[in-house]
Amino acid sequence: MKQGTWGKARVLWMALALLGMTIEIGLAEEARRLDDVVVTATKYETAIKDVPASVTVVSSSDLANQNLPNSDIGDALRSVPGIALRRAYAPFPPYANIRGAGSGGTVYLVNGIPTDWQISQAIAVELVERVEIIRGPASALYGADATGGVINIILKSGGETPTTTVKGGAGSFGRYRGAAEADGKVDRFSYAIAGYYEEADGTNVVENNVNASVHMIDDCDYDKHGVDANVGYRFSDSAGLRFFYDYGNNKYTRGRPHVGGDWDYNLAGLLYDQQIGNRLTINAYLGLRSDDYLHLYDQGGTDYDPRQKRDMDYSEMPAELRATAALGGHTLTIGAYYNNQETEQKYKDWTSGALLRENEYSVRTMAGYAQDVWKITDAMTLTAGLRYDHWENYDNYFSNYNDQYPDDRTDDHLSPKIGLRYNFAGGTSIWGNYSTGFTPPTSDQLYNDQTSGGNPRIPNPNLDPETTQSFELGLQHWFGTRFQASLAGFYTYTEDKILSWFNADNVYINQNIGRTESYGVELDLAWYLTENWTVTANYTYNEATVDENPEDPDLEGNDIPFCPKHKANLGVTYSQPSNFSISLYARYLSKQYSDDANTDLAGSGDDLAMEESLVFDIKGTKHFLVAWGPLKTVDLSLSIDNLFDEEYRTMYMYEDPGTTFFGEVKFVF
Repeated sequence: MKQGTWGKARVLWMALALLGMTIEIGLAEEARRLDDVVVTATKYETAIKDVPASVTVVSSSDLANQNLPNSDIGDALRSVPGIALRRAYAPFPPYANIRGAGSGGTVYLVNGIPTDWQISQAIAVELVERVEIIRGPASALYGADATGGVINIILKSGGETPTTTVKGGAGSFGRYRGAAEADGKVDRFSYAIAGYYEEADGTNVVENNVNASVHMIDDCDYDKHGVDANVGYRFSDSAGLRFFYDYGNNKYTRGRPHVGGDWDYNLAGLLYDQQIGNRLTINAYLGLRSDDYLHLYDQGGTDYDPRQKRDMDYSEMPAELRATAALGGHTLTIGAYYNNQETEQKYKDWTSGALLRENEYSVRTMAGYAQDVWKITDAMTLTAGLRYDHWENYDNYFSNYNDQYPDDRTDDHLSPKIGLRYNFAGGTSIWGNYSTGFTPPTSDQLYNDQTSGGNPRIPNPNLDPETTQSFELGLQHWFGTRFQASLAGFYTYTEDKILSWFNADNVYINQNIGRTESYGVELDLAWYLTENWTVTANYTYNEATVDENPEDPDLEGNDIPFCPKHKANLGVTYSQPSNFSISLYARYLSKQYSDDANTDLAGSGDDLAMEESLVFDIKGTKHFLVAWGPLKTVDLSLSIDNLFDEEYRTMYMYEDPGTTFFGEVKFVF
């Protein structure tokens, strides 16, 4: 952490505190966020005050007030408790690690339909209505990979008044971005459509590395564009159909001539809902995703040789049918789920085009689940659920593996959960839950001898699925309608944890290491001082360690990679929509490691551990009410990310670019 940062921080926060004290205290908004409703926790609309779990909602106004230097949802997740992010470089979104579960322990959804971390965060932020985050295992509803939690991106569906927004901006390192969004309703038809284009010269994120063989020696430039749409039609008050589509393209370099990639992706979803009488609701969805990904890379050294091309095609088609019935004090949900994923990878010589290796594999999942939410009294809610998953890895072909046609792998898993919440009079709530999760190994981990970045990998066909059990206790209290405090404690243990890391020979290894533990507390505070002033703060303590490892006992007690013990956020926002808005955020992360051995320095001399950091971001917006023809408002904004130029990293050797600026003008019609 740079010297002087703490001093600057104290001066800045004291100034804000004094400014805040001069503001006349007004009435807070009535029951602000007391009755926020989420759909991710139970798969139907449920008030947060009835959910026995830790839930965070990032609204569209939260997105507007925050700095988004990479124009993706990952930037907004930086301030959410319990989530540690690691990002290599733009235009790639960050990996999310919830409560020490690792980057593979999060289920990502768009409008409730499963996808992955890359696609979910590539959606235009202009089309996002809110992001719902459930922390803690959620496999009882969402199956495999939900060992840490769920992130659900919910798109705008169209407001009552048609609105069109056009904006454009420029910033540091040659970054330019333009976007447009339109939404509204016409009779029974609703629509929300957005498109964007962005490019940047980028930065050299590894210029201070000692290792000359690293695969970047210059700036990582990129351009990306996309179109998103979410349209719906109500056949009647009780039945409707909704369709969303996301298309995007990313082109990027990795700091070397002819080394980079070109990625096309498509994500679509069709959702149907039908209410039958006053008690029964039927929901169904069908998703479709296809990717075409060309990745160019070399395998070390400054001579750019040998070069390879990796061409990957990926597709999946998730589908679900569920029924929700209100039966007295019970709300019963029963569902069936199916998904099939197919991947084909071809590695070719850069010069001759000769095929060097080829991988093909498929993964099929079939599941059924049931959930009962029992409203025992107006104050007490019991939630219980159970899901059965059958997972199958089949049709495998790995040309460089010793067995080119590995046998199919199947696993079955039962995932129960139970939770209880009680809301006392006076604004106090307590909750507790027991939940489970599991994560099967990927086909690449089982059979592939090379990583997506071109590094050698040791395949491990004997990997077992991870299984997770977790316990959580929570307390929440509202002090009137202005101040809210939440405290949650959790304990999670995982058997057969799959850890992946580079060994001393720079070879990637995947192993079941035995048992890991993750426990900690999350404190979340929100203070609505006036109609215009809001202060938010949260702190996460997370001790995530290797508990048992018979294969290598020396690792026992070590920290799990990319799991900082301490994380803290502080935000102050002044918002006057008719005049001016400003937000200041502080982000703290403690030291974290990138390998299971908790190594500080690599043999090359490069840092492997990531030191603690304290980063400040600020964004100010001037609002103009113009009412000139169809033009309603004009906003001028300036964002400064990493205000004091803190030197820090969140992933291996990739450095944050330092202080960056972005100015933008927005027109609303």
